[in-house]
Amino acid sequence: MYTDPTDIAFASKQTVYAKLDEEERILQDNWAKAKATQLAPCPAGLQWERHLTCPGFRCTGGMHYMSDLIIASGVPSMYTRRCPPDMQMGYMPNYAEGIVPKGYFGPVAPIGIDPHKRQPCYPFWT
Repeated sequence: MYTDPTDIAFASKQTVYAKLDEEERILQDNWAKAKATQLAPCPAGLQWERHLTCPGFRCTGGMHYMSDLIIASGVPSMYTRRCPPDMQMGYMPNYAEGIVPKGYFGPVAPIGIDPHKRQPCYPFWT
């Protein structure tokens, strides 16, 4: 989904984050936080921070998670701790142990823009 050469270069490094040296990780994290905020801002308006054990970012409130793979793809979506209604009828959380933190559901994508908050609106917050 990225077209800018700088974004394409950073996106290609996002899924190999663990292999980057410290200096590259700082640059990569700065880019990734900015992209996470552009792609899918936390619905509560909180900041994104690198998750301690899984490859990606969670909001500072802990309710939302965006994997490095989502950020690298450039597709607006995130995982949430709040189970969407369509997943309450027998669907299991869509996560791979070690890739997405346990207890998160998704990924869910925005369905439009909340006109009051002027940010993406998700199906289970409408």
